[in-house]
Amino acid sequence: VAGNMAVAGRRITHGSPFRKLVELRPGDEITVRDVTGVFVYRVKAAPATVDAGASGAWVLNPVPGADHAPATAVLTLTTAADLVATSERLVVFAELFREQRR
Repeated sequence: VAGNMAVAGRRITHGSPFRKLVELRPGDEITVRDVTGVFVYRVKAAPATVDAGASGAWVLNPVPGADHAPATAVLTLTTAADLVATSERLVVFAELFREQRR
């Protein structure tokens, strides 16, 4: 399905699911499993930092950074930009590469 699936996670506490998000590089694969299947996304660019406020909300748009209808499936991962409290968010964008529906 074309559009943006956004997932937020913690870098520390609660299992630290996004602790190493900052280490992702273009071409790295991210696998997402749910009840409908397995989806493999490829990272498009190195992690970027955005403001956690309204000016950074564009990362949640159906097409991050654009105002047109989505043509591809995109995964957006966000977390705190630092291991301590901060007003910035680290964000990674990936595009759907492969899927296997159940």
